[in-house]
Amino acid sequence: MLFADDAAVACHTQQALQSLMDHFSQACKDFGLTISLKKTKRDMDDVRQTRKKRLNTFHMRSLRRILGISWQDKVPNTEVLSRAGLPSMSTLLRQRRLRWLGHVHRMPDGRIPKDLLYGELATGSRRRGRPQLRYRDALKRDMKAVGIDKETWENLAADRSQWRGAVTRHLKTGEEKLTQAATRRRTRRKLRISNVQQTAYKCSTCGRDCHSRIGLHSHSRRCSSQTHN
Repeated sequence: MLFADDAAVACHTQQALQSLMDHFSQACKDFGLTISLKKTKRDMDDVRQTRKKRLNTFHMRSLRRILGISWQDKVPNTEVLSRAGLPSMSTLLRQRRLRWLGHVHRMPDGRIPKDLLYGELATGSRRRGRPQLRYRDALKRDMKAVGIDKETWENLAADRSQWRGAVTRHLKTGEEKLTQAATRRRTRRKLRISNVQQTAYKCSTCGRDCHSRIGLHSHSRRCSSQTHN
């Protein structure tokens, strides 16, 4: 399974996995490539919060650049997404995961992706503390967040068109909840800012309170250029 900059290798047995890795290593040597042991690991974790934040930051920055919206315009992300007609990055990630879930569920038994999704370790023990988040756990969180029944989802996923329709409807509802939550957070943040006492860093041109010296310096250059224009 190939990704943007990663390759995932999966087999039914440890011997088959070792044989596949040997062939993969030899192919890399033939092309002058080296496998980094530091970056090679067995992993089925969900996209971590830090990566999700980076993806969302890039997503919003790209949309603002395409739409010609700068940070000085003070347009919230919810309005940017509304103008672009696109969902948030969280919804896009959930859409990809849930669609993939239905695809894997409809696979015949014995396929490696399905065995990885439904399989359980027969031997071994985990370390103390909170267990690592499995991909299946991330899928359960997604279904709970958008309102898909975790007990009956397999009945819907058995039919491709019904599953895609159900995922689309529930994702739309989940996106509306995310938008409402973001609006509430922005309202509370603006309320806190309005309750903060006025500072001495006011713009002499428009009277705006910039709250800091560096903020006043940055605003003054823009404000003066707009006044001259």
